[in-house]
Amino acid sequence: MLTLPFKASVVIISLIGSSSLVQAEAAPKQSSDFKANYNLAINDSKAKPETALCSATVHDLTKNKKYKYDRFGFTQADYDAAQLNRNNGNVTVRLNGEARQRNGSAAWDVVTVDCSVSKNKVRSVSVTVKK
Repeated sequence: MLTLPFKASVVIISLIGSSSLVQAEAAPKQSSDFKANYNLAINDSKAKPETALCSATVHDLTKNKKYKYDRFGFTQADYDAAQLNRNNGNVTVRLNGEARQRNGSAAWDVVTVDCSVSKNKVRSVSVTVKK
């Protein structure tokens, strides 16, 4: 585990895989769709609450028209395989899925989404394309 000498809310850097370095971004403001996306993950996919928070948050990233992706997709198997690491009241969620590029392409990228959850709120999120 990487220990940072400053507050995580200022800058969060996470290591993904063995050689990728990704800077996480602050979680976006919850959209009007957040609650429905959260409930869909909980009720239909039986996701754990922290995983559902992560999923709903990453869906909110697509509300920004400048964001690279316009849609994320997670299967039941993705939710079932989500990794949660609990440490001192904080939870790190790793969720694999797919994301469609906003450029009009029909192709989907295989991605890993990492979220930092504290006090039932996503504090940061990063999306990494799997190569």
